[in-house]
Amino acid sequence: MKFLKPFFSLFLLILSFNGIAQNTTADDLDEPVIKNAITVRPISAMWGMYGLAYERYIVKNFSIVLYGEYIEGPKIFETAITSLIRNSMDRPESNADNAKIYYRGWGVIPEVRYYFRRKEETSLVGDKDLGSIRGVFVGGYIPFRKLKMDIDITSNELHYNAYQEDKGHYQFDSYIWGLGGEIGSHWVFGNFSLEILAGLAVMSGIDSPAKFTYERPAIGSYTVDKKMGLFGTYTHLAPRLGFNLGLAF
Repeated sequence: MKFLKPFFSLFLLILSFNGIAQNTTADDLDEPVIKNAITVRPISAMWGMYGLAYERYIVKNFSIVLYGEYIEGPKIFETAITSLIRNSMDRPESNADNAKIYYRGWGVIPEVRYYFRRKEETSLVGDKDLGSIRGVFVGGYIPFRKLKMDIDITSNELHYNAYQEDKGHYQFDSYIWGLGGEIGSHWVFGNFSLEILAGLAVMSGIDSPAKFTYERPAIGSYTVDKKMGLFGTYTHLAPRLGFNLGLAF
């Protein structure tokens, strides 16, 4: 599927950094142990999802991350998302001449990460954990969102044995949640945090087909079931790409 190509590309990029992230030098051992980070997610912000994440190293190899976001979009990707909806619905059984989308809400995403530990991260006395949130990790996360979404389309519809270009509206207002996995790498330069990651979540998603309500003068309102095309797939199988920046301490 074409929409998964960016996910696989970033996945390969992360793997290519694996050897670099695990290559420890004498300078690395002198660096302070970093167990906390506060980051923002610019890629999510481009889609109208503005949030802040806090990561805490809790026990050998493991950290937890809590991310909260405010949603209002699609912002700069409005044209791309509109085209995606229209093109994927442009079928004889589910046509759409024009489309427009708007969504808002909030989300919380708890996450657990496992960092691949370096042999040098053990003290000379006993087995004190010197691990930190540096290096390659794998993780699991649970996206949970309260989402209200409106989609307006214009299409030729058959009603009462007559075709006419009518305007239709669909609204989704509910909670969605899922379960996902990810792989990534976290770098710390002084107190500057940089991480890249790729993930994929299976989501509860929106209904497909969805019921659109149309209005026609002199006739009134009527409903039409329409397949959501790739947009329906996105909400059920959601790729996750991250290039996150922040403060480490």
